[in-house]
Amino acid sequence: MIIQPNITDDGAGLRGANATGRLARSAGRLVQDVQAAGAAEVAARRDISAGPAARVRQVHVLSDRISAAVTRVRTQSEYLDRAHSALARMTELSRQAADPALAGPDREAVRVEFAALARTLGEVAAQRLDGEPLFDGSVREVPVDSRGRTLRLKSPALDRAVYARVQAARLETPEAAAEAVRHLEAAVGTLDEERAGVAAGRDALLQAAETLQVERQNLAAATVRLRGAGEAEAVARQVSVRISVRADEALRAQAHAQPERVLGLLS
Repeated sequence: MIIQPNITDDGAGLRGANATGRLARSAGRLVQDVQAAGAAEVAARRDISAGPAARVRQVHVLSDRISAAVTRVRTQSEYLDRAHSALARMTELSRQAADPALAGPDREAVRVEFAALARTLGEVAAQRLDGEPLFDGSVREVPVDSRGRTLRLKSPALDRAVYARVQAARLETPEAAAEAVRHLEAAVGTLDEERAGVAAGRDALLQAAETLQVERQNLAAATVRLRGAGEAEAVARQVSVRISVRADEALRAQAHAQPERVLGLLS
């Protein structure tokens, strides 16, 4: 009598082994796909966030330069106000000295005060900020935005001849005092133009600073949104991985109990 081997159990075992093998390969591919997708998302988010980060750094640099320029023009404005007050007072004194009736002692007092104010003008003209002259007539180009635009600022030149003539004026005689009045009127007009130019530059710088502040706030908000989106993506990936792991565990359990059904799921 020929004894036929019972292949029912062995066939089931073979099919179970095949199902388990195919399940392992499928799970491996799933893990690789999840890892590749996660790496791609991280790289994309890094590329997206790099743009705002670079812009934020650029805005900070521009803001620092504008702030330094604002400090400079404000300092210039303060000294120019002082020079304007000195010129105004010198004009009054010159008009007094131009009166032939001004007595000798009074004329001397006027002359002494006039000379002191003339020295004040010289002191203002020599002022420096951070080692650099404030009133040398130099021109500075200040970057004001990320598109490369600049603001051209010209420093007042207090060493011009119109101011030198005022400092050299004398009030010893009514005729000399009358000539000093003419020089002072010309100097006051020139200084008013200088002050207007400095004020216009200051206002333009402040406007540029406000614009950069708005851009900085917008970039900060964009960075926060990107960070929030990145965190949300990370949580979603964690949940996806947990679901995949649990599904893998369930498939492994079914592979031992019902291998044919699992093969159908994997095909």
